[in-house]
Amino acid sequence: MKDILDLFTKATGMEINATKSTLTTHLLRPEALEDLTRVFPFNTVDLDAGLKYLGFSLKENAFLIQDWSWLIGKLEKRLKFWSHKWLSRVGRLVLVKVVLEAIHVYWMSLSWIPKGILEKARRIYFRFLWSGKKDSQVTPWVNWKIIVIPKGLGGWGVGS
Repeated sequence: MKDILDLFTKATGMEINATKSTLTTHLLRPEALEDLTRVFPFNTVDLDAGLKYLGFSLKENAFLIQDWSWLIGKLEKRLKFWSHKWLSRVGRLVLVKVVLEAIHVYWMSLSWIPKGILEKARRIYFRFLWSGKKDSQVTPWVNWKIIVIPKGLGGWGVGS
């Protein structure tokens, strides 16, 4: 069966990267799975664990909050870099609106995000907007309900 990989390489001039490729299986007997892994040197993943497509995990069942914890980690990673900068409140507002919101809006275009994750993201934005850090407590100057009102109606235009 190694001939199949060699034939593919000769026909296309490309080689399959075994470290970046996975073999997704479903309801295979252990012997059949062992035969496949012997022939194809790829990591194997069961379909029940979900498929990854362009960095997005596709699952047959509805997403749970714990399935989206990586999104909160992504937001916090961005804030970790910005927390050490001396940014004005307006600068932080622009970062929240342009960068942080764009992250979850992109993922919302692919799938439903649980309300609990959106609420955690809102709290992260709120803390960063007022204190410049993701984890410090600070008394806000303006209620979040006013911040989320569109600019044309007198709010700050931060949606979430």
